[in-house]
Amino acid sequence: MLLTSLIAIDIFIVGSWFGVEQLANRIENTPLARPTEVVVMAGTQQSVEQRLDATSDTIPMVKDFPAVGVGLGSWYVLFPAYKGPEVMQGYFEYAHNDYIQFAAEVGVIGFAFVGGMVIWSFGVALLAHARRRDPLMRGVSFAAMMGILAIMIHSSVDFNLQIPANAVYFMVLLALAWISGYMRRLDHPARVRESVRHAHAS
Repeated sequence: MLLTSLIAIDIFIVGSWFGVEQLANRIENTPLARPTEVVVMAGTQQSVEQRLDATSDTIPMVKDFPAVGVGLGSWYVLFPAYKGPEVMQGYFEYAHNDYIQFAAEVGVIGFAFVGGMVIWSFGVALLAHARRRDPLMRGVSFAAMMGILAIMIHSSVDFNLQIPANAVYFMVLLALAWISGYMRRLDHPARVRESVRHAHAS
């Protein structure tokens, strides 16, 4: 019930602010399969099938450089040597899948380290939400969990974390997860002053 209400509220807010029709038009205009006749134009929207092809063609790159990868920001340089004929003859700067691109650029070692930190942070937020009784910290933990989950879902089909603003926002969400688990909420200033007066009086 909570998840359903959140989705309904989000649709209402986003729809009233940006317009549901614009989102519906964007979904309708994004083809599921590649066009029969490929026309390379600037700003052309890749189909879902073409994005999946770019992801699958990156897997051999991961196998060729399994330990430390090809280097951050180097995916687009090596991808032309790996992409198959099914990928449109265009320019791919990102793999449209942050997981596979990050694995190709930093290897299994870097991927396991960063992925472990994300899972650990999510677990801390989950435990904080279950164990803490402070309403503020429970709210922060819930927001951190939902934000992390949303970005991780988005990253499976797009280059979400390749955008610096999104990456910084994601790091803030990870930090909020730890804050919700370990930060002690300060008392209200009036209660602090009252406790200080009692201490002086005694």
